[in-house]
Amino acid sequence: MKKTLRLLALLVAVIALPGCPYLSDYPIDTPSVKVNPSWYGRYADENGQTNFSYVASTITISNKSEFEYKVDNVYYTTDSMGVETENVDSYSAYVSMVKGKSFINVQKQDEYTFYIYKVDVSKEKNIVLTELTDGWKGKVNDSKELKAFLGKHIKNELLYGETVTLKRK
Repeated sequence: MKKTLRLLALLVAVIALPGCPYLSDYPIDTPSVKVNPSWYGRYADENGQTNFSYVASTITISNKSEFEYKVDNVYYTTDSMGVETENVDSYSAYVSMVKGKSFINVQKQDEYTFYIYKVDVSKEKNIVLTELTDGWKGKVNDSKELKAFLGKHIKNELLYGETVTLKRK
């Protein structure tokens, strides 16, 4: 019976976790990893996974400071009258290291929460973002606890959700 209950709990967790990026009240830490100029440039998000409108967009990454990136996500929407509108979402982002893995803290302009992604660069110089699921929300109360939690669960597949590949233009 206990084994069945554990299996059921695991199944519920697996169904509930995927597909939701981790929106945190806390960043992993403060900006301390220098920006990598090779990341600067324009990228295509062909599936619109970064703008939550699911329309293709262009991501431009540039320098904000020694430790932060400026990120602009430009995408177009069409209203019911057929009028196309350009939308620009601006973000600040910086890398945090946890047990040798790179994570990126992304904060939308004028907002106080952070999207947290695991970040890699492919051989083709594309940026690969792996969402953290939000099933862990409420388990941490500050940045220090978040970093410790990520370090403890860094190999747990349930920590990660969908992958978004930003293709260099």
